[in-house]
Amino acid sequence: MEREIKALTVGKFFEKSFRLKSIAKVYSAKHSLKDSKGIDKIGSAKFEPRKTEHFKIIQKKCLNSSYKFSPYLEKLKVKGKNKHPRVISIATIRDKVVLSLLKETLHHAFPECINSKLPNSYIREINSFTFPTTNDKVKFLKVDIEKFFDSIKHDELIIA
Repeated sequence: MEREIKALTVGKFFEKSFRLKSIAKVYSAKHSLKDSKGIDKIGSAKFEPRKTEHFKIIQKKCLNSSYKFSPYLEKLKVKGKNKHPRVISIATIRDKVVLSLLKETLHHAFPECINSKLPNSYIREINSFTFPTTNDKVKFLKVDIEKFFDSIKHDELIIA
């Protein structure tokens, strides 16, 4: 099966991913138990009875290139006194399913770009780089990344 999937062209893999059976599989594996509601206010309790209808819409619109993503629902999460709230963006269930399927297609198209390293391996690398010769049992590194994403120059990033 693995060899058969790798032999598929990206277009064929995309078509296979957007079959009703594949859509249902991704939904039940990744999204059916989560009850977050997007801008359409549809949670899994409302989505579940009409899921086949939703899957058919996903299939039809994705295969004929007419699928449009809904705007994200934005919620503010208060972090504490004197701190700016964090903006949480929530996609609709339908959009989450489509994004999962598109992610799988991209993984198929660009397998060399998939990062398979676990976070612990990065921590070990940082540890050996930061403390190369010490044999101490306790090591401490403090990094301040407060407002890190706010400090990125998004307009320059888009140009690059």
